[in-house]
Amino acid sequence: MTPAKIIPAALALALLVPAAAADAAIRNPQPDAAMRKAVRDYARHGLEGRQLTASALRFTCDPVPQVNDKGRCTGTFKLTYRGRTASYKLTSKATTFRISPGAIEYHLNAQATVTAPGIPAHIGTFAGFLQ
Repeated sequence: MTPAKIIPAALALALLVPAAAADAAIRNPQPDAAMRKAVRDYARHGLEGRQLTASALRFTCDPVPQVNDKGRCTGTFKLTYRGRTASYKLTSKATTFRISPGAIEYHLNAQATVTAPGIPAHIGTFAGFLQ
């Protein structure tokens, strides 16, 4: 291929890439998925310098179909740090809130039912977005 043909092809490809990235957004996020993301985000970023592993994520959340709908979540999950595992149960403050048709805000709040060294016994409100 000559350079005159390569440059227009590269420009056409560059124009298609942002369109593909925009399609990667979640069109209709669900509250259960938002709460799973909350636990994974907390495990990754919640404690300074500690990388926790989230497992056994089981949640049931009230549907939030319309913008400004709020819902509560119930369920359990486990966090592991250095081979020791703590089990958690969501409190009544664990909620989801639909802020737009394509985004849900989550509020993670949980109490440990089984504790482990190096892992907190209570997770205060940890908030974020799934979009």
